[in-house]
Amino acid sequence: MVKFSQHQSPSAGLRLAAVLLLALLLSGCIEHDDRERVRVTAVTVPGTPWHQMWVDFAAAAERDFPEAINIELFILSQFGPEEAMISNLRRNRVQMAGLSLQGASQLVPELNLLLAPYLFESQAELDFILDHYLLEAYSELLEAQNVTIIQWADVGWTHLYAREPILTPESVQGRRMRTSRAAGARVFGRMLDMNQIVLPFTDLLPALQTGLVDGGQSGVGMYALAGMANEAPHLILTGHAYDSGLIVANAQWWHGLDAETRSKIRASLDPVDKTRVDVRSLIARIEAGIVANPEVFVHDLDPAQRRAWREASAGGMEWLIEQVGGQSEMIRDRIMAGKASFRERYPEAQPDFPN
Repeated sequence: MVKFSQHQSPSAGLRLAAVLLLALLLSGCIEHDDRERVRVTAVTVPGTPWHQMWVDFAAAAERDFPEAINIELFILSQFGPEEAMISNLRRNRVQMAGLSLQGASQLVPELNLLLAPYLFESQAELDFILDHYLLEAYSELLEAQNVTIIQWADVGWTHLYAREPILTPESVQGRRMRTSRAAGARVFGRMLDMNQIVLPFTDLLPALQTGLVDGGQSGVGMYALAGMANEAPHLILTGHAYDSGLIVANAQWWHGLDAETRSKIRASLDPVDKTRVDVRSLIARIEAGIVANPEVFVHDLDPAQRRAWREASAGGMEWLIEQVGGQSEMIRDRIMAGKASFRERYPEAQPDFPN
């Protein structure tokens, strides 16, 4: 500590402190980290592929580019729900984030259209449309919000789960079902007259335990690994939507990086094709484990039951377009063009669920 003597002014003391600090820096006694600092935020659960993806990302950067990139992970909701994460991302308090479609739709409401009921027939069809018909369109819309999409992040088919079996559209009417604020998350319940309770994901388990909600919508992975199966043991395989999240970055930060650093960050991430295979393989194993669990009741639907759910939720896309506005009609047209192109290219493709 620099002390001021009776004959030394404060300004002189500050000058002396600055000289000493400079000498320490020049002598190498104080290390300066020149690596690109990348703070990552997400809402994940340990043991899930989405949590492991980020752990692997940090490990790959440390292994392959230790001199260039410093990854800091905040992937256990340390920044709060997605609303808070997005705010921090746009302000560059964090540089990268993993977002759900529901979360990202706060930035680009047109993303809600991807959750229209029974829009996609198969994972293969979805992948084709996302990669070839929607990536550029959504990239432009996100850039306008100071967010860059780096790649899609697979989540899986969305189903219903509940404390009691709900096998028909009529049986779900009036049920208290958890949902997020996003229009895409609410559209299925809206078409089926559910009593939808808006809750952040972090409040879901207490709500199930106290009976505030009777169930909700989720992919198999989160249902099994986040503890929902313990409180709501009935999983109804409606497959009414496909949730594909996004890996994004603060646009100003991302475009301010040199090309080499951007390339190193991308190289540390598993490519989207690999993550899709990994996530879907794990979900298949999880689903098999759930089926074998005597305390969980998995209700598959026959074609007639599935048609009933599809017909009861018809009109969801039109409702979303009305609610969202903006470039919704353009996105809808691109989706339909992609579906037609997919059928032309892959005429033998089969739906993932029988209709």
